[in-house]
Amino acid sequence: MDDSKVMSYAIYSELALFLRTSGSALSISEAIVRAIKQWIKTTQEAESPQTGYQWKCVFLPSGTRLRMSYGEQLFYADIVDDSLIFRGRIM
Repeated sequence: MDDSKVMSYAIYSELALFLRTSGSALSISEAIVRAIKQWIKTTQEAESPQTGYQWKCVFLPSGTRLRMSYGEQLFYADIVDDSLIFRGRIM
């Protein structure tokens, strides 16, 4: 039988019960489509290489904001892709 037309009755029933008891307005079809789309997105994100900056034994992912103090002053830097950016310059 074609897998695209088969769903375990137990899983279907469990989903239907969950949607009903949780008060969800989603239909079973809508819930299935959302779940599959979320699974695809999560899987693709997990497979894509993470960019960031390696500093000694610490990995700082892209998007990290650093705050450093020197004396009484605070300084900020950002990790963008694989670069450490301070005052607009790659360090």
